[in-house]
Amino acid sequence: MNTDLMWQKFINERDDTSFSLVYNTYVEALYAYGIHLGFRDELCKDAIQDVFYNIYVKKSELKKVKNPTAYLFKSCKYRLIDLARKEAKIENIDSFDDSFTLDITVLENIIDAEESILLKNKVEKLLECLSGQQREAVYMKYMLGLGYDEISEILQINPDSVRKLMYRSMEKIRQNIDNNHPEWLPLFVILFLNF
Repeated sequence: MNTDLMWQKFINERDDTSFSLVYNTYVEALYAYGIHLGFRDELCKDAIQDVFYNIYVKKSELKKVKNPTAYLFKSCKYRLIDLARKEAKIENIDSFDDSFTLDITVLENIIDAEESILLKNKVEKLLECLSGQQREAVYMKYMLGLGYDEISEILQINPDSVRKLMYRSMEKIRQNIDNNHPEWLPLFVILFLNF
């Protein structure tokens, strides 16, 4: 069943089965997103629980939500920031913008362990040239498969800015390859073929 339909069924019909399906659909992706943002394991779990608790309790207020995926990722990110602020009494949330880290693990299921480690290191080196926001956008686009509209809602920038951000990210990676690692060009083409 489509996630948007499950969401609408839960919100409009108060269907607990649909709520469970939405939770099960997103929990792992939200957890991975929180870890990649640089938050601790337990803090990620707490934030996800808080987000879904609030959704369950305030479902009548969520009828205006048009994009559940973007809503969940944005809610999780801001809940993580709130929890971290309380935990560490952090005053400036801008420090989270550049803390996004990307741990490439998708390819580990395709190739053996030794080649995977080499490939992972190459991809991480390619992505080092990007800003935190660029890495976050690349992660959302290629690892989570989110569209430009969803990414724009999560990052709170307009979709054209997301396209420009992705274009500049790809250009930076291409320049990094051209200047430092021309032998990695095939890797770049394979990883980002659908750009």
